Amino acid sequence: CMGTLRGQWNPDATAIRWQQGGSLAIDPLKSFGGLAEPQACELPDGRIFVLLRAGNVLASQDHPGVPSVKLWSVSSDRGDHWSSPEPLTYEDGRYVYSPRSYQDLVLSTKNGRLYAVMNILDAPSHMCDPRSTLQIAEIDTETLCVRRGTVTVIETRLEEHHELVRFSNFAMAEDRTSRNLLLFMKLHMAESCFVRYGYDHSLYRYEISLPD
Repeated sequence: CMGTLRGQWNPDATAIRWQQGGSLAIDPLKSFGGLAEPQACELPDGRIFVLLRAGNVLASQDHPGVPSVKLWSVSSDRGDHWSSPEPLTYEDGRYVYSPRSYQDLVLSTKNGRLYAVMNILDAPSHMCDPRSTLQIAEIDTETLCVRRGTVTVIETRLEEHHELVRFSNFAMAEDRTSRNLLLFMKLHMAESCFVRYGYDHSLYRYEISLPD
């Protein structure tokens, strides 16, 4: 379940007054682990778009299962109500496959375009892996679909990386001067990796040059 809080500054701008907004829930048979790690941004037309981490559900005799994708929802009344969660797709309706992993959104002040940063896969996966490639892609603010031709690799597993490496759990900011996207990320390992906590503790900085 995802909840919304709306804040408004008091008259002398010394505190924020919070009000409860709408909530969003999903049937457990449509996402293992429910809805998690919501990342939202306000679209140019005032709608609020949120991208959510979801989990695949394996097929059984009684249930067809659901694939490993990100889910999205949109609010047209500043968070009071949310649309039913839908899978993120490309323009042709094909799923954007992604493991049960962290994602983020940014509406660039450089070009006004909406970008998602996440692990994108060529085929369905189960649970939290693989996260061995991290990509950025533009989302069309009208159709709320990923523009397939914009998918670009930020980092991917090289020969020197452990096979269970994860490019995930990053932080992002926009550079005030260049207005490019800055991304900060450590090398993580899957839970099943025996060197998970002793592999590489460096923090890596990426600068993503966005088009004008």
